[in-house]
Amino acid sequence: MSEMSLTICFNKEIVSNKAIRQVICTYQHTYDFILTCSNNCYFVNIKKKTGVNLAPDFEQKFKTEVSDQQIRIELQNEFGSLRDSIVKFAFLPVEDSENND
Repeated sequence: MSEMSLTICFNKEIVSNKAIRQVICTYQHTYDFILTCSNNCYFVNIKKKTGVNLAPDFEQKFKTEVSDQQIRIELQNEFGSLRDSIVKFAFLPVEDSENND
């Protein structure tokens, strides 16, 4: 890893392209990203836009945020319909919710 750029590999079986792209969006104002893939990995090449060195902890921070985003995606896929039902019930008028008991 040079101090001006960084390449991180994410295993395709563990992390989705969507999770990576969502994290990239949060940093695109400060960093330039190139996302490529091979048969089993996504590669994220990161460069600081201003030419200043990358923060020393940026790699770990980026990986952690991608992992967090992946967990959110998986939870939404698994429990999204349950969450939607709870939210729908929570915002029913009082009369309607009493009839559903």
